[in-house]
Amino acid sequence: MSFDFEGYTPNDLYTVPQIYMPQDIYGPQEMYIPQELYVTRDLYAPQNLEYTERTLENEEWNELSIPGYPFTDGIPNLEPAVLSDDLFVTGNPQEVSVRLDYMQGDNPFNAYGNCGLVSVSNLLQLAGIDLGEDDITLFALKNNMCEYIDGDPENSGGTYPDNLVDILKCAGIDAQYQLTWSDMSGITSYEGIADLVESGNGVIMQVNAGYLWDSPQAMSVDENGSALVNHWVTVTGVARDAQTGEIQGFYICDSGRGMETDSCRLVTTDILDDAYMNAQGSSIVYTTSPIRIV
Repeated sequence: MSFDFEGYTPNDLYTVPQIYMPQDIYGPQEMYIPQELYVTRDLYAPQNLEYTERTLENEEWNELSIPGYPFTDGIPNLEPAVLSDDLFVTGNPQEVSVRLDYMQGDNPFNAYGNCGLVSVSNLLQLAGIDLGEDDITLFALKNNMCEYIDGDPENSGGTYPDNLVDILKCAGIDAQYQLTWSDMSGITSYEGIADLVESGNGVIMQVNAGYLWDSPQAMSVDENGSALVNHWVTVTGVARDAQTGEIQGFYICDSGRGMETDSCRLVTTDILDDAYMNAQGSSIVYTTSPIRIV
């Protein structure tokens, strides 16, 4: 499957800057409600990130998912696999991680802040649709579905939730988004997200990268010092307590740091409380029906 790029060349991107959130489509920004203004662009990871003890503890826990992963037969995303006496996982995150892109910004269009677009590509890979970062980024730039600032690659490629939904629909995948602050259904809760993943739906989560990576350099805050979302990741698995069934964390594929281990990273709910649940503007983009074939 491919998008229609006929009559269009990548060089056009360098001479025709795109206007992000044009008023003829989205309306005047002064009409936005405050929560909509918090839905910020994506982030390109700064260099030389410093990691704290909290990050190291989380990496030690991630070692549980590496040796001797006992994959189950049948539909991989519906059958939990026991990793230890304490933890079982749904979603087959380690096996699918080899198909996913953990390094954003390596495209020919000078769009480094395209984690949302890479997350769309990763979700499509889970659905068996082979459209990579270059394909999705070019399509988004051509159709004004992402930010483009001429000469500023770190701030090019950013997306809003509705951009990701529109791109997925163009690829034949029906999707919706839901802001956490206005969620009345519970779909953005941990159990809501887990239900989606365990049912085979695709989920992309909007987070604050500073808390996710435990890095002050990647933090975005508002005028009151409250954390703002600035990054997208693909949710690939759910980790539950083997005895109680309580959610302990989620497996994600994160393209922001370019680290191979981030293609299958287990993030605890303690970290997600700050990075997702309490971050201003947090949301999820999710498919309306099961799409996973891997």
